[in-house]
Amino acid sequence: MVDDANLTRLQYTVIGTMLQTPACVGEVLTQLGPEDFRSEAARGLFEAICRLHAAGAPVDPVMVQREAGEEYAVAIDEMRKWTTSGIEHYCAALRENSRLYEAQTVAMGIATAESLREIEPQLDKLNGLMSARRGVRIVSMTDAFADFCRRMESGPPKYLKWGIRELDEALYIEQGDFVVIGGYSSAGKTLLALQFAAGMSEKYRVGFFSHETNVEKLTDRIMAHAARVPLRNVKNHSLSEEDWRSVSKLGAQRVAKMDIEFLECSGMSVRDIRAHALSRRFDVIFIDYLQIIESAGHSQYEKVTAISKELHTLAQSQKITVIALAQLSRAEKTRDEKPIPPSMSSFRESGQIEQDADAAMILYPENMKDNDSKRILKVVKNKEGRKLSVSLDFDGAHQTFTVARPSVGEQIRAAKAAAQRPLNPQIGLDEMQELPPHAYTPF
Repeated sequence: MVDDANLTRLQYTVIGTMLQTPACVGEVLTQLGPEDFRSEAARGLFEAICRLHAAGAPVDPVMVQREAGEEYAVAIDEMRKWTTSGIEHYCAALRENSRLYEAQTVAMGIATAESLREIEPQLDKLNGLMSARRGVRIVSMTDAFADFCRRMESGPPKYLKWGIRELDEALYIEQGDFVVIGGYSSAGKTLLALQFAAGMSEKYRVGFFSHETNVEKLTDRIMAHAARVPLRNVKNHSLSEEDWRSVSKLGAQRVAKMDIEFLECSGMSVRDIRAHALSRRFDVIFIDYLQIIESAGHSQYEKVTAISKELHTLAQSQKITVIALAQLSRAEKTRDEKPIPPSMSSFRESGQIEQDADAAMILYPENMKDNDSKRILKVVKNKEGRKLSVSLDFDGAHQTFTVARPSVGEQIRAAKAAAQRPLNPQIGLDEMQELPPHAYTPF
């Protein structure tokens, strides 16, 4: 039988730790529910903490007592004495003991039943407990079809927008997906991630976890992008009057729309990132970069494999979109020493990234021997859409990537190719078609 004293200690330690360490609240709420607390006092305080967290209010002894009621004052004082630094282990133990207690209660009901009819509902409860313990989700085809119809009638889905039309049309990335952006050192992947984060933060709550770059440097770059002021002037603290006007008007307007937080996270593990993401209620997190996250393992290959799996699990289990940057292996060369453009296999140290990612992009110089050339952003994996490549112009002064305008020669060749294609018989002469962006026209 479950030891009641041990179960009480587990409950008190979990509540006490949440009261003393608010940063762990998000993590605990994903692991436990009110049904896991057998003590009426612990359950009441847990429900009060849930309400405060959902409302975005601080979780501390004063606020919890105010939310729960004065009758919980003695319980709060007692539980504050119980804390742990290994909250995840206590959550697992409490969940296990709580399920065991309930299973034993059901078993007692089966043992004292006087007919098979009385046993049947008890068996259903027991089977439900075992399924919940294993984290199994069972959906019949009938239920899946009904859910499909509801989703189709609920209006257009809200996929993440990247600020690049080609990506917005090809990528169906939503809450719970895992995306990887790979690039060589100094290719511009951090800048690209900042640009994506700035755009997404106008609709989502975004966390940017940086393992290498401090907040001040990230802020300098994002302000050069948002306010359209030269990064050189920002770094030298020599903003002109015109620059200040741009910062106070354009920059301030754009920053006011951004719900983004930067986190310096050197030495953090995926578990640490998970705890902060849940505590700060992020919808989307960027991680710069994957290979230097702390992880156990004998080799770098084992470490990166574990990190990739854990990030994928974090995204799926918590419905947080995870966008991780990753270093690529050195470019391979042909016999005549020409660099070979990178591919999915170029992700350094682990093929697990290829398996886990819902979408993967690679950023590299168009001219592999000239790091100042245009960039190619290639979608090398897309589970639910097509692969594609986009040519980007890099404006280093204003820390911005834009879709490259095709040259006049490219426009002419595209126009000639379009003219040689047979006409669509379904299109009448009096109908008009929209020309592609930057298309060449003779008038």
